[in-house]
Amino acid sequence: MRRSDVATAGYHEPSLVFLTGTSLKHTNGADAAEFLKAGGCRFAFIEGRQDRSFAQRADAIGLRYAKGVRIEGINISGGRPIAVTVYRAERIQ
Repeated sequence: MRRSDVATAGYHEPSLVFLTGTSLKHTNGADAAEFLKAGGCRFAFIEGRQDRSFAQRADAIGLRYAKGVRIEGINISGGRPIAVTVYRAERIQ
């Protein structure tokens, strides 16, 4: 069974590889939209500060995407609030 391809923008917690695998792509919001546009079974974890650049680039390239779960918490290493949303490209019928 092939794992999903996953990118992360703005959230670079090293232990994320335990959830996603070692092929995790570290990027920014705009490039995460390009990553999803490539198709296949792909997901992107977008940290709140990268939401705008993700949405703007997705709009510019015509990416239709679905917003998944939003996870809010505290970044223990920095002590600041953090929110990460999971996105996926919508299937074109």
